[in-house]
Amino acid sequence: QSRVEEYAQLPDLLFKYFTITDDKQVGGVYLWRNADSRAAFYDPAWHAGIEERYGTAASLDLFAAPLVLLNSSPAGE
Repeated sequence: QSRVEEYAQLPDLLFKYFTITDDKQVGGVYLWRNADSRAAFYDPAWHAGIEERYGTAASLDLFAAPLVLLNSSPAGE
């Protein structure tokens, strides 16, 4: 099962951007339905899986998103 399929099956995950930096550090930007769903996902098993896959502890920066704009057309059109 791919990572995309794994995340697609999470009903409370509204979206996830898969990210990678120029020096190959991977990460993501997630938007969860609510804080409880987010907290349930980032459990000890998730942290252990990150460390096992990437050889380093996960780093989380948590933000509230009181407003989300989904713009369906590129700027300038």
